[in-house]
Amino acid sequence: MRYRFPLAAAVAALALGAFADNSKFTHYGLRDAATGKATSLASLKGKYKAIYIDFFAKWCGPCQGEIVKVIQLHNQLSSKGVGFVGIDVWEPWAAMQQDMKMRGINYAVMHDDATAPKGILQILGLREIPVVIILDGKTLAEKGRWTNGLDPTGKAEAEQMRLLRSMGVR
Repeated sequence: MRYRFPLAAAVAALALGAFADNSKFTHYGLRDAATGKATSLASLKGKYKAIYIDFFAKWCGPCQGEIVKVIQLHNQLSSKGVGFVGIDVWEPWAAMQQDMKMRGINYAVMHDDATAPKGILQILGLREIPVVIILDGKTLAEKGRWTNGLDPTGKAEAEQMRLLRSMGVR
């Protein structure tokens, strides 16, 4: 499954300030996959120049392909001020833990305990995954949103890198 965020909708959302106040999204209760403790994206405020968030599920083939790309980006950019977070929006806790080990995910993962399509996906108005959202690390303002799965042209990755560079990531 893929979520398409049409350009016209993106322009309209920006014009209406839809990305301006995302406190409901950033304060939404998640669970840290490493510790099992309650957390939220708001806990990352001020720790990074940018926060790269990948929404995924174990059963989603395009999501799993994206995880490989996110691991590579994490290895390249985590020392340059980018925080990486995967948000599992579907699996039960144990299945998510198994998937993380199997995939070799080396960045932070948060778990949404709500049953999809509710929870964080509903707050964001997302109907399908995979989706990447980049936040400003200082303000948590949303700076960009992409559907990445099955993008053989690499256009989304190139846009993400341009955005990260514009945010001071070198």
